[in-house]
Amino acid sequence: MTPADLIKPLVWCDLEQDRGDGTSEVTGDLEAVSAFGVYSIRIGFGSDCYYWFVEFDRIEIGRNFEDLTYAQAAAQAHHVAAVTAYIDPDAIAKIWIDP
Repeated sequence: MTPADLIKPLVWCDLEQDRGDGTSEVTGDLEAVSAFGVYSIRIGFGSDCYYWFVEFDRIEIGRNFEDLTYAQAAAQAHHVAAVTAYIDPDAIAKIWIDP
């Protein structure tokens, strides 16, 4: 087991947009809030297809994903890298050795 295995996965929520008539509709975009910031997955329209791009705190970190699953995986990988950058592996090893 690695420190990365201890990190909770991002939880995605559908974003809605006000229609101006008192109702709202799902936009196709998603958002997940982490301890480090907000991840967003936005849908884009190409010349003949949809694509998804990923933002972290409004900074694009990936684009042109042909499938939503790939965009979510990229965001999760970024999240795991951000969290594990602050974990001291020696401290984790000590916890596992000396419970």
